[in-house]
Amino acid sequence: MAVSTARKLKPLTFEVSTNLLDQIGVNMYSKYPKAIGELVVNAYDADANFVQVRVDQRGDCVEIEDNGSGMNEEDIRNQFMFIASRQKRVSKVTPIYGRLPIGQKGIGKLAGFGIAKCMEITTIKDEKQFYFRLDREELENGERIGKLREAVLNRSPIQLVESNARGKAPGTTVRLTKLRRECGRIDVDKIVIHLALELPQSSTFKVVVNRRECKRQDVPAAKRYTVDHVDPVCGPIKGEIIVAKKRLPEPGMLVTVRGRVVGRPLWFGVNREGWRFTIAPLITGSVEVPAFDPEEPSDGMDVIKTDREGFIETHPKFEALATYMKGQLEEVYRDLVKEYERREEQEKRLLINEAIRNVAADLNEWERERERDRRLQTTGSTTGRQDETGQEMQHPIVDIPSHLRRDRKGKKRGIPPKLMEEIRALLGSGKLRFAGRLFEVKTAPLGEDSPECDIRWEESLVIINLDHPAYEQARANRCVEITTFRAVAGALAAEECETAGEMYEELDSMIRFHAERMGKRARKGKADTIEDSTVTEAAP
Repeated sequence: MAVSTARKLKPLTFEVSTNLLDQIGVNMYSKYPKAIGELVVNAYDADANFVQVRVDQRGDCVEIEDNGSGMNEEDIRNQFMFIASRQKRVSKVTPIYGRLPIGQKGIGKLAGFGIAKCMEITTIKDEKQFYFRLDREELENGERIGKLREAVLNRSPIQLVESNARGKAPGTTVRLTKLRRECGRIDVDKIVIHLALELPQSSTFKVVVNRRECKRQDVPAAKRYTVDHVDPVCGPIKGEIIVAKKRLPEPGMLVTVRGRVVGRPLWFGVNREGWRFTIAPLITGSVEVPAFDPEEPSDGMDVIKTDREGFIETHPKFEALATYMKGQLEEVYRDLVKEYERREEQEKRLLINEAIRNVAADLNEWERERERDRRLQTTGSTTGRQDETGQEMQHPIVDIPSHLRRDRKGKKRGIPPKLMEEIRALLGSGKLRFAGRLFEVKTAPLGEDSPECDIRWEESLVIINLDHPAYEQARANRCVEITTFRAVAGALAAEECETAGEMYEELDSMIRFHAERMGKRARKGKADTIEDSTVTEAAP
């Protein structure tokens, strides 16, 4: 019988290279705002209500000081020095403010190595102060193993110093020195904006950077839409979609987990290319999705990326959120389009009604002058008008034919009887006299395929078609009066004149007359404005 020669050797354990600090720190937290943000999160989870960040832009130091619960020796050894531990989640809520801890990965404590080569930690708890220093260069002096003779992180001794702190309040200060030059210049403005956006907003949590409070600015909202939904896959989704009053530099929806923003604003797959360009820059808001960061790690795969720059978009929970939020954003867009179209229609109607007053006045005056010319042709007398020198103006007798309405029976586009009844019941927008007949001007939606202006000679009606695309274009180009006059004058001339030559001659006369009148109104308006301005400046 063969005797086994197998024997148990010393159990294997993982050895961790000091390069891990680069993999976590430099690769994930190489920007000042993000690295500092991770360290401030630790203060939030430690029940601090005040965090002071001091940035020495001229020197080589960043300091984060909080008044949280601090750490004792056991906390330092078993929690702070335990990399990638989720022990924070053992406590459901913090003891003082009842906060849900938002640090989860257990690696944010190393964020300082992303921007600095040395971290000095001073912490006070139970009237004892502890100090230790994590210097990247000193850690390289520890025991080395392997073919490359790499320094082993867990074999690099770190000195812990204890001192008396009787009468001192608890809290922790992290001092970052030997800042990495490759991270660039420290921009305090960006740090303030980042902390204000990413950290939970609470009356019991205040963060200042060089005496500037990091407070999220409220977006002036034109409209708000509540989001309150429980999805079978990703759970509760709560928040609001905001329509801002002004264009935003970075529109889109923020997603928070335990009050902390993850990544940048999202659109959840919405095709904004098909949206009106004026709407998308106004959309913002945020939604809280608690199930993206479960208290118990039972999900298998995290929804949030390790660097918290975004989400694993193929995760079923994120896909469920994206589907729901895409539908909500598209519904908001449809609602806004309806509202904008209603406002545009109202504005267009007001502009057309205002234009009609000038158009009717100009056509009435043009008709009066035409009648005077006709009388002059008949009598051969002067009109009694004077020129600039005061001399009576003599008008030559010209042969102007009398433009009387012919009884033509051309086909006109029919207006449904019900709509015609509604038009008759409408209040008129103005009146004008043409060819010896008084017309009432009304506005009505006749459809895009109907003419800009419909003359109902038998009923003495001039109907402005609000649905015609020409008026929408005129509103956009600020030439509603010109468009309205051209439409009405063209329709009247077409109704009255027998030939195309007559029609164009009459229309040209009307347009020239209207252009002169518009010029006079414009000059008068400018003069009135200057006069009002002069009076205002002269007033005591």
